Order: sequence, then structure tokens, then C-alpha cells
Amino acid sequence: MKLDRSLLWYMWLSRNAERDSCREKNSEYTEIQRTLVYSRNLIMSIPLNFNLNKNMKKLLPIVCVATFLSSHAQAASGLFIGVDGLETRSQNQVKNSSVLLGPQDDDIKRSDNAGYGANAGIRFDPAFFYVSAEGFYERLNVTTKGFNSNIIGTGRKIQIDDRYGAKANVGVTILPWLTPFLTYGVASVSYNTDVASRKTAPLYGVGLLFDIPQTNLSIKASYDVQKFDVPYQNAKSKTELGVAHLGLTYTFGLND
Repeated sequence: MKLDRSLLWYMWLSRNAERDSCREKNSEYTEIQRTLVYSRNLIMSIPLNFNLNKNMKKLLPIVCVATFLSSHAQAASGLFIGVDGLETRSQNQVKNSSVLLGPQDDDIKRSDNAGYGANAGIRFDPAFFYVSAEGFYERLNVTTKGFNSNIIGTGRKIQIDDRYGAKANVGVTILPWLTPFLTYGVASVSYNTDVASRKTAPLYGVGLLFDIPQTNLSIKASYDVQKFDVPYQNAKSKTELGVAHLGLTYTFGLND
């Protein structure tokens, strides 16, 4: 096989990368250099009688980028802890068959409030994928007031105090260190109307994860929705929580 000049140049570049990698092991370019070396070795393993046509040559950069992204994803696996700032919006729609007692049927009230949360779990990054499982606690502290009442009784408030639960996140790395993901889980919510109790319901949402290069830290933003019924005097409220998260996580062992 007769190698053209572009392929010889690529092999020369990767050979220099292998030599320089010994000097720059702590550099942010180390992963790129390793990728070039790996790709050079892959090319050298091709039989001499194999004809590299134009289409095969176009695939070489794709192989490099794929290997580079994969190496970053696999390096991020491990246990993590995190903290979140929250913004919670609560929408409550009354369902009441009585025209005399309690709040009026179909009355809708909304409220929002800032809160905080904490989480811990484990993440895996096989190939281009991101998978994590976590347990969490969130202090929501959002109260909805001012429901219109019927002739007898009042409809003054629905208070959502906090929630805890577990969820799983699944995503795909689209750029180095940047991963959009879907989330699904279940949480137990503490509420207070005329009685105080808890309700367990599923939640679902979307998010975006940014792994800060050369650190153990990641910035995670997400939004999830949870729907459940809250008993309220002689009626009930169909409650929907929308919770926005912006937080910081620390993955153990990533760059230790």
C-alpha cells in the first residue's frame, strides 16, 4: 500500500504527541495526545494490502473525536454528593362536589418560593452515555392561599413543606463535558391543609450537566414536575409542583 502525504503527516503528528505526552502528563491536552496515539496505532494495524479510499480517510477525524469523547465520559464515573438551590412553583386546583362546604370547585391558585436541597448518589459514563442514581432531600416551603370558599367553611391554604426520594438520570454526551439528560423518580411530599400528612408520587423532568474540566466538580441544572392529590377539608386539590434546580456536585476520585 502506498500511503499519501496526508496520512504520513497524521502519523508523524501522533508520534510527536506520544513523545510530548511524557512531559505534559498534567496538561489538559493529555487526553487529546492519547487519542492521537491510539488512532495512530489503529492505522498501523491495517494490512499493507488494504486500500484506503477517500471515504475511509474522511472517517479518521471522526474516530479521533469519538475516542476523545469516550475517554472523558469514562473518566467521570464515581460516587458524588451535591447541593441545589431551588425555585418551586405550586399550582392547586380544587375538586369539590359540595356547593355548601369547603373551597369552591375548580378554583385555581398558584404560588412559588425559593428553597434548597441536597443529594448523593453514583454515576456511570459508559461510552457517550451518562447514567446516575441518587437520593435527595428538598426543602420547598411553598404555601398557596386565598381560595374562594363556599357558604360554610374556608379554603385558606395548602402548604407544601418538603420532600425526599430517589431518581435516575439518563443522558447522552453531545460535547466534551456537556450532557443533557432525562430524569425519573419518586418522592414523598409533606403537606399541610386542615391536616398534616405525606403523599408519595412519581416525578419526571429534564436537565443539563456540565463537568468542569480538570476538576471533580460539575454544574447541574434541571427541572422536574410532580403531580398528586391533596385532601383538603371536604374536598381535594389536584396539585402540580414544578421544581427548578441549579446545583453543584462533587464526584469522588475523578481527578484525585
